[in-house]
Amino acid sequence: MNQTWHLLLFILIPVAFIAGWWTSRKKYISDYFKSRRNLYPDYFRGLNYVLNEQPDKAIEIFVKMIEVDSETIETHLALGNLFRRRGEIDRAIRIHQNLIARPSLNHEYKAQAYLELGKDYLKLGILDRAEKLFQDLVDMEMLSVLAYEHLLDIYQQQSDWEKAINIAIRLETSSSADYSRTIALYYCEMANEELQLGEEKNIKELIKRALRLDPKCVRASIMEGEMLFNKQKYKGAITAYKRVEEQALQYMGEVLPRLEICYQKLDKEADFKKYLQQLIDNHTNNYSLLKYMAIIIAREDGYDDAVTFLQHHLKSNTSMAGVNQLMEYVIAADGGDSSRLKMIKQLVDRILDVRPEYQCHKCGYEAKQLHWYCPGCKNWGSIRSLTGEL
Repeated sequence: MNQTWHLLLFILIPVAFIAGWWTSRKKYISDYFKSRRNLYPDYFRGLNYVLNEQPDKAIEIFVKMIEVDSETIETHLALGNLFRRRGEIDRAIRIHQNLIARPSLNHEYKAQAYLELGKDYLKLGILDRAEKLFQDLVDMEMLSVLAYEHLLDIYQQQSDWEKAINIAIRLETSSSADYSRTIALYYCEMANEELQLGEEKNIKELIKRALRLDPKCVRASIMEGEMLFNKQKYKGAITAYKRVEEQALQYMGEVLPRLEICYQKLDKEADFKKYLQQLIDNHTNNYSLLKYMAIIIAREDGYDDAVTFLQHHLKSNTSMAGVNQLMEYVIAADGGDSSRLKMIKQLVDRILDVRPEYQCHKCGYEAKQLHWYCPGCKNWGSIRSLTGEL
């Protein structure tokens, strides 16, 4: 008997609690759906227009819905983003402009609408309008980090490096991110522009600023080497070029030709060869070093010695490019009589011709030439040479 009562109490108490909650909330729930009985038919009608690829009619419905219930703003923002992704920028702009025009819109949603409209103009390439909207967000102190990031993108597109540096510094403060490497490359861009114009008076200072911010800035060292090389200051150029070994070895292949010329100008070709051998001893798996040494050996001692050198190093560190170079020297050493080997080399040449020489280590973007800015993931200094890899 006691067990039966306990069972009834176990069932009735939760039921009574739920019944009481339902009674107290029934009126609220009823009022909620009554207030929205006109909203949901319009909402689903608008979605139906989207699915049937009738965006103009969908926009009209969703814009009208703002007047009924401001909670639908998320729908408008999502729809605007959809149109922008589809390339229908004009429709995205209409939606976001309508949102901004609503006087009843709260500050948070208005800021979001400003951001999205700025992204619309950015997508269209109307940079001045996009810049104004993002700057308005900064002034409003709303979504500042996102606004700074888009302003940075704009100034990079415009090659306005002074403004880009200013924004990057603000981003460091606002987001606690480290932009020193990026800013260093901005200084390199400024130096490169002056170099192209033949105005070298500020280049030295710009390079110094880059290296102070990022001691591992390879581009700054290469540019310093080029500047000194052009002024026939070969000892200084050698010092700058050699710095690349410690900064990022994978870029060493970029400076070896210039470095060799510097040693030649100083009548110290043997010192260059000795330095190159030291590099190979310290970095045995870097093919760009082996390739360059093999070229020197072939030029000075003949193809047979170059073949011996490559065979020795490729036994433990095989690479397709290395094998291709080995075949080239074997053919040359045999007087060009190896017809079958020539055919194999031609096939390998085709493979290597389509293979990228540079790749972004962050997004995988591939290129035939060195870029300091990756157009794929929009990172600076992330593209590296693949020819140095075995």
